[in-house]
Amino acid sequence: RTLVDSVSDSIVVLVGDQAVYHNPVYERLLGHAVRSFLDDVAPEDRAPFRQYYGRHHGMSPPDGEAPGPYEVELLAQAGHRVSMEVRAGAVDYQGQRATMLVMSNVTERNNMQGQLVQAQKMESVGRLAGGVAHDFNNLLSAVMGYAQRADMQLHAEGRIDGNYLDGIRKAAERGAQLTSQ
Repeated sequence: RTLVDSVSDSIVVLVGDQAVYHNPVYERLLGHAVRSFLDDVAPEDRAPFRQYYGRHHGMSPPDGEAPGPYEVELLAQAGHRVSMEVRAGAVDYQGQRATMLVMSNVTERNNMQGQLVQAQKMESVGRLAGGVAHDFNNLLSAVMGYAQRADMQLHAEGRIDGNYLDGIRKAAERGAQLTSQ
């Protein structure tokens, strides 16, 4: 019991869906003692948890391996949610078949992963915007070049070659296509 009470993971022993034991870490994390474990599970995670729990409760897997970890969100007393990675195993608790849940708090890891995904999206948008800005700048350079030539010709000859105006129109059309894409 000293070992279980001193680990950094939350440990809960369930008989049915009733918690018959929890270590102090669980209570500190959620701000209250466990009652029915399902009451602490976020509503949208209850059905998946029941399905998983029903498959593994009190059974030793045929291949001898423990079921793989899964994630569940728990509701803390302060109103926030805590993401937990759960590993379940069948145990004997005071002569009864029970399930021991060993849960690691992965809230911070999940938040960091979410921030990383958001940063990657923003980086992609930034690259796209940079590429579009580069292409648009090239089109504006063409427009300015044609406009300068037309201006020089107008001052020198009193007329403008239609090719300069056509170049300006084509560059503007490519710019409009670029922005619509």
